[in-house]
Amino acid sequence: MDEFRLVIEIISLSLLAGSVFYAARQIKSSHDWNRRKAAQDIAIKYAELNPNKVVINEFLERIGHKEALKLEELKDEFKRASDLRDAIDTLLNFYEFLAMGVAQKVYDEKLIRIFWGEAMSTNRIRYKSYIDNSIKEEYPDLWRYFISYTAKWDSQKNQIQERGSTG
Repeated sequence: MDEFRLVIEIISLSLLAGSVFYAARQIKSSHDWNRRKAAQDIAIKYAELNPNKVVINEFLERIGHKEALKLEELKDEFKRASDLRDAIDTLLNFYEFLAMGVAQKVYDEKLIRIFWGEAMSTNRIRYKSYIDNSIKEEYPDLWRYFISYTAKWDSQKNQIQERGSTG
């Protein structure tokens, strides 16, 4: 009888351990899913609410969508369009917000890279003179996550990585 009870207890403990393991796995999958969902949500929300798109698009149309802008050229444009500097700062700050979210594991890096990576890299190159000047003149750590992640993504540009399924 004692042997039977011992077998039952061993089976019960095994089932309990398996249940705990399964629950932990589900919690991790849920966390990953929530990070992916948050990345999608922020991308959609920003696209809907971006108040600076018109200002920046008008500026880019006027100058012909150049890849890299000279600082003097940008300063002249800032004099011409008073809201342009704020629009560019807001855009770069949004990119920094995304990159910080990736660094803090709030947003999924692969999804942010898919949604925003190309635009972030293009704008890092386009406004490089302004970014470098702002870092030098204002704050040494300005936009550092944005710069770091776009440099990392640019170095991985031709690599395509697939993600396993969740759940």
